[in-house]
Amino acid sequence: MAALSVVFDNQLEFSDIVTTIEAPKEDEVEGSGVRSEESQTMLQGVVAPLVSICGITYDFQQIHTLELRCDDRLPSITLVVLDDERYLSNISKPGRDNEIRVQILPPFDEAYKKINLTFFIDSISIQGNKVRVSGKYKVPDLYSSRLASFGEVNTYDLFKQIAQECKLGFVSNCESNDIDKRFVYANNTSYLDLMNKQIMTSGDQTNVYDYWIDLWNNINLANVHERYYAVDKDEDMLVWVQKGFTNNISRGDRIETVQQALILNNSAQEMSPLHLVDYKVITDSGKATRGGTDQVYTYYKNGEVVDTLVQDGNVKRDVFVKYVYLGENIGDFDYLAARSIRSSFLDIIHCNKLNVVMDFPNLAVMRGHQCKVVWYDNNMNTKNDMKNVGSDGETNINIDPQDEEMNDPNAYVINKQISGQYLIDAVVIKYELGNWKQTLTLIRPQDDQNKVYDLEGNGNR
Repeated sequence: MAALSVVFDNQLEFSDIVTTIEAPKEDEVEGSGVRSEESQTMLQGVVAPLVSICGITYDFQQIHTLELRCDDRLPSITLVVLDDERYLSNISKPGRDNEIRVQILPPFDEAYKKINLTFFIDSISIQGNKVRVSGKYKVPDLYSSRLASFGEVNTYDLFKQIAQECKLGFVSNCESNDIDKRFVYANNTSYLDLMNKQIMTSGDQTNVYDYWIDLWNNINLANVHERYYAVDKDEDMLVWVQKGFTNNISRGDRIETVQQALILNNSAQEMSPLHLVDYKVITDSGKATRGGTDQVYTYYKNGEVVDTLVQDGNVKRDVFVKYVYLGENIGDFDYLAARSIRSSFLDIIHCNKLNVVMDFPNLAVMRGHQCKVVWYDNNMNTKNDMKNVGSDGETNINIDPQDEEMNDPNAYVINKQISGQYLIDAVVIKYELGNWKQTLTLIRPQDDQNKVYDLEGNGNR
């Protein structure tokens, strides 16, 4: 298997976002006779998001904040706009028929598709000219009740068929297989509820599936077990970025692009769209005491008792064993074990996360793909730690020897505790008063993280 790839694109139809070009450049409106130093078509959707609420398009100066999240099964949005003309309260007050339209465009053509999403309004608050609104992903075919029988089908074919019927795209790193074939039917339930139910009993010990709808209207079906443990080569992580990056792209000048590996870093010497500004480590070791580091799942199948042991191999000392009886499994597919194995695996991989922050939205950075993080420190404590731990301080990426100037007090050194190759688990894009931030939640196997302390709790330093 390899990285997630597009099987087919979505066929959704979108309402237009209509706005007026008030001071066009000559190359934007032919013969306009108006000159402007800034290109409005590079401002709206690129420098600032393009937003329409109930058919009212807001100028980029009226968009106060926007947060677009791809960290759950469905995309979500929250935003605050300044409705100075009181259009929403006086003219186009939201009713049961409503929608939020949002577009974020890449600053250059022929590399990435724009983000083009539609949301239901599920919460709105209007106070004076300030409108606070949140949205729920809008594809009506996902929510309509169905009476349908799919026969004996595997997870891949089921999700692919649902994507086709809902006119969504389909992205996967899997193939059709007989691993988890079972009889599936929709008994007056929605496709969204059906997917949520069926993903829970999918796969097996080495094929752990999860799904989400991304920011490009694609159902992503991923074997997260493969994506989590795989280490993609640099040539498999190539992305297009603008050359000589600058946030000031509003003039509409032609942007030169270059293809490079998806390596995120905080190097002060190289400003680029892959530049990092901050990071935060998140650890939830409490999952061990709640659900056990090791689980023994017991169930009956064909009159026999079957025990399945699931272990977190990274835990050597603080082992908590939980015994769980699952019931009786009917049929050939071990759906009871699959449900529990999947839940335990997802708990394990989400115990340790790294949040990194970029200062501009990059449409090349997608959930389910891998990236490298290289974090530079100029801190003598960090240098001493990296120097003293030796080979135990290695990370899972190659480090250029010239980046390890341990004894130079003025040199930056790579923090090997943070640096490494990760799987992108969530993407959050934020805009506030002309400034962008993109936060990525990253995960990787604990075996790939350096060990500064030994297993008996004695420091190696």
